[in-house]
Amino acid sequence: MKSLENVITILLLCYLLLSIILFSVHLIAPLFGGILMPYATIKYGSWIGVALTLKYIHNKIKNKIRMKIISFIFISLYFSLCMFLWFTYPYNILFFLIMIVGTLVGYKSQEKWQDGSPK
Repeated sequence: MKSLENVITILLLCYLLLSIILFSVHLIAPLFGGILMPYATIKYGSWIGVALTLKYIHNKIKNKIRMKIISFIFISLYFSLCMFLWFTYPYNILFFLIMIVGTLVGYKSQEKWQDGSPK
């Protein structure tokens, strides 16, 4: 189980690093004659937010700390904003509905995983 936690931590850090690099490139490009694309900057900036949110959730799970409903609501709102930014019309609504159901199921089922194994 420890090796899985280490792999998840390394993958989250790699995702965060990649997001920061892509975001930085889009911010630095205008200095070298490139065009500042606001949509791409917002999109890659949201990747950084997703990486930090996933790291926050991973730390809560690793330390077996129950998340409050307000945390779930803020995370759900942030991910719904990302769904509308990243995908086009029919897909963003579908992913938004799946995310709402997943958030409700995740909040209700976190009690079962407090001791590290499902009941």
